Amino acid sequence: MTMFPKPKDIKKSPVAVRVFKDGREACNLLCKAGSDEYQRRKRVAWEAQGRLCGICKLPLRWADSTVDHIKPRKSGGSERDDRQFNIAAAHAICNSQRGSRRSGFYDVP
Repeated sequence: MTMFPKPKDIKKSPVAVRVFKDGREACNLLCKAGSDEYQRRKRVAWEAQGRLCGICKLPLRWADSTVDHIKPRKSGGSERDDRQFNIAAAHAICNSQRGSRRSGFYDVP
């Protein structure tokens, strides 16, 4: 007689990037693959910005960069959106001073 494992005993590998029905994406920062994808998206934004802060437009070292969500959680609902077009690299101090305000920082309506 073959014994099948119970659903609670089946180990599932974590999903690196969760895609929601409305198109939002959220990187799983608790697993290596999700964290690596989050860092990759930050690097793409940093390179596209010419290695400048997305907020103050001053030079930005990779070690000093943080991910800034262009449309913040407050404006977009309760969930984070980690799609590439919503990510910018910024200084940590610029990002914290900006908070969830959008006006005057990006060309977003």
